[in-house]
Amino acid sequence: MAGVRQFENSSPGAKAPLGLSDNYPRSVAGRVGAEPARAILEVGGGQGPQHLVNEFGASIAGGGSDVVLLFGSEAISSAEHLAGQADRPDWAEHVDGQLENRGFGLAGLSSRFAAQQGLVGAPSQYALFDNARRARLEQSREEYLRGMGALFAPFTRVAAANPHASAPVERSAVELATPTAANRPIADPYLRYLVAREKVNQAAAVLLMSVEAARRLGIPEEKWVFLHGHADLRERRLMERADLSSGPASVLALEHALEVAGVGVADIAT
Repeated sequence: MAGVRQFENSSPGAKAPLGLSDNYPRSVAGRVGAEPARAILEVGGGQGPQHLVNEFGASIAGGGSDVVLLFGSEAISSAEHLAGQADRPDWAEHVDGQLENRGFGLAGLSSRFAAQQGLVGAPSQYALFDNARRARLEQSREEYLRGMGALFAPFTRVAAANPHASAPVERSAVELATPTAANRPIADPYLRYLVAREKVNQAAAVLLMSVEAARRLGIPEEKWVFLHGHADLRERRLMERADLSSGPASVLALEHALEVAGVGVADIAT
């Protein structure tokens, strides 16, 4: 079982107002009645879920693993709501057993120079990339903002139809790109509705297993999904990139994953 590192334990100064588990993967294992041979806590970073799928898909293919459960969860919304209450719960939990804690993985994510320029969080750093991209495309701020509204409007339609969405509201491209009291600027060119929200309650899991295990456990073949190719690359550090307007590592990773899988973009439906 491998867990994606949560916000509350993703940096040395992170806060867990209600306490946290000292062995998150095995806390989850206990909830589902599992006794894993290995428990892993992944490094911090948004690449964690995909990296774990890649790593353990390759491990299963190579015979190093048989059944692997990958998961992540956050309860930031509830934690903040309950933290100020007199009868707030205690979520601290001690769990015995092995844990492969891979650390925070902060090396290379920032630098003292970037921090001195105010580039200390994701919105400000991504805003720098988007402004560089806007300059390369020779678009005005208004044109670029309208483009982002058009890009994200379809996501709101999906959210509006999902009973588990934290913001189940369909919004038009114009609404997403129009500054208001509720849709305030966060980091130019981003307005609030264009920035991912961390104050949510969310969880997800992916179950990986070998064909032999799937047959042994009676998983119907129509439920099987195969990973045909993957790639992992790391971008250069923020201030060491030749061009802030593009992400060559993402392009190369995609091309290599498709090459390994033996398919092209035209072969992909979704």
